Amino acid sequence: MTKKSNWLLGCGLGCAGLIAVIILIMVWGISLGRNARRGFYTAEATRKILEEKFGAPGDFFPAADGSIPAARLEIFLAVREATQEYRTNIIHFFSDIPTNEDAGREFDGKPLGKKIGTIFQRMRSAVGMGEDIGHLLEARNQALLDKGMSPGEYTYLYVLAYYSWLSHSPGDGPGNNANTSYVMVRVPSQTHRDLIGMLSNQLDSLADTGDTEKWNQWRSDLEGEIEEMKNNEGRVPWKDSLPQKTAESFQPFRDRLEQTYSPITNPFELSLPTRRDLFSFSTD
Repeated sequence: MTKKSNWLLGCGLGCAGLIAVIILIMVWGISLGRNARRGFYTAEATRKILEEKFGAPGDFFPAADGSIPAARLEIFLAVREATQEYRTNIIHFFSDIPTNEDAGREFDGKPLGKKIGTIFQRMRSAVGMGEDIGHLLEARNQALLDKGMSPGEYTYLYVLAYYSWLSHSPGDGPGNNANTSYVMVRVPSQTHRDLIGMLSNQLDSLADTGDTEKWNQWRSDLEGEIEEMKNNEGRVPWKDSLPQKTAESFQPFRDRLEQTYSPITNPFELSLPTRRDLFSFSTD
């Protein structure tokens, strides 16, 4: 996602919101437990292997005509299924955090001793949740290696399927509902740059398609989308209209794609961890 994890729950719930912030800082900061770090270490190691094999995410070349082979979508969904266990655990963790005004008032009305006890309980749970995030990234990268899919292709399919086609928001995350606000509401900067690179690669692949009306129109559409992406930081690609061949490729997989999306885990799904120091990581 971003160079440093930049998401926080904007609950506006006084002390209850503070608990959420403490938990999230703890998860991504130097307090990561040994088991949590293990998943991140392995995810970082497999990331390097993936990049040696496939290049950087922005090196991915989508099909020239915008179509997506069904076999590649099957692989994408298999990777999603390989990470479902940890996704479910993360969802359960956040379901216990107060994210509405009634829950916040209930917490604020507790005696100080019970508040402190709740805070420490949440912090202990946060370490376990950090472990699940690390293992989610570990399982994702290993599945990509096993099935022969690059992080770039995975990112491309994730963004186009969930954001561009199914209209989920890149700002989806824990506590994102009518009573809360979420800090990150755009495609993160590094992912945005990678997507521009992918669309540019796709445009380059049209060099040998010939000078026909069909290809000239598609070439013009791609050039226009790349320009829109460059002029609008964080823009979802094909925000206004997904190319027909891309939409047709997704259509047979609609139900399975919807079933494998979680707004709660969305902020973690495309993270590529890099170690900052002995105990902490940043994410691209």
